[in-house]
This record gives sequence, structure tokens and C-alpha cells, in this order.
Amino acid sequence: MRPLRSLLFVAIMTLGGTGKALAHASPKTEDPPAGTTVGTAPSVVSITFTESIEARFSGIIVENGEGKRVDDGDSRPDPNDASQLSVGLKQPLAAGVYTVIWHALSTDGHRTHGSYGFSVAR
Repeated sequence: MRPLRSLLFVAIMTLGGTGKALAHASPKTEDPPAGTTVGTAPSVVSITFTESIEARFSGIIVENGEGKRVDDGDSRPDPNDASQLSVGLKQPLAAGVYTVIWHALSTDGHRTHGSYGFSVAR
């Protein structure tokens, strides 16, 4: 009976740890949305994360299809929402595919990063 209890304890702790790992800041919404094609080139890319972030240790980079940066290099937080970060784009964006690369430090100290794409219609 004791080995079964030990196994159950390990399983609960493992699953509990997985739930906590999923609580790290990750994109909840993106503008423009991930995987979409927009008809009008945006002037800003914004990401709202699943939890509050430390804006000065988080950032967004936007690259064109050739890997060249098209953002203005100044990721900034929303003064009214500690979970939102945005970056301005150099204008005008040409038609094509763009990659958004982000990194975030949540207020609980966990770092996350990732990327997604969107397109501007021709």
C-alpha cells in the first residue's frame, strides 16, 4: 500500500507542477492576430499576455520576410494594462509576411518567449 501512496504523491506533484508552468506569461491576444492576413498595414503590433509582465525586461521585435527589423525598436507597456506590450512599426509596411518575436518576464519572475506570423495583403 505504501508504494501506491508514494506513486500517487509523485503523480499529484508532477501534475501540480505542470499546471504552474502553464501559468507563465504567454500571449492571450495579438494585434494583428497570429496567422492572419490584414488588408491594411498596421502601425503598431500589440500583445496582451495572460498575466502582468515587467515591461522593461520584455520586448517585441517585428521582422519582414527577409529577416530585417521593421519595428521602431521601442517596445512599450500600456499604462492602463500591465499585461499589454506594443511596438510601433516603420511605415509603410509593404505587402508580405512578417514575424513577431517576443519575450516576456512575468511579474512572478518567469521568462517566456516565442514568435508568430501575420501577413499584409498584396
